[in-house]
Amino acid sequence: MKIALKAIALIISFAIAFLAGRMYQQHQLLSSGRYLTTQPLKLYSNTGAPSGVLPEGVTLYDFDGPDEFPHFLLIVGTKALNTLQPDTAKSEFSRIPAEAAVE
Repeated sequence: MKIALKAIALIISFAIAFLAGRMYQQHQLLSSGRYLTTQPLKLYSNTGAPSGVLPEGVTLYDFDGPDEFPHFLLIVGTKALNTLQPDTAKSEFSRIPAEAAVE
């Protein structure tokens, strides 16, 4: 009986630790450094798509990318869900980066 209680307590402790780690991971982005664009930035991508513009005053979140220059994440809201499709890449963290530059 005593061993069963210890096993149950251990399993519950692992579950709580796992859930706490998941919550921390999800909220880590929003607690990272935030930056605002001070002027419009022209966006480029290596997909051959036309360039776009990131307007002044947009919030970007600091994200340590694998390259030597800084990376930022942008949270986008859209109602045009029919223009999106699920990503079927094998890698969990595949990306097609866009570059932003002052015109």
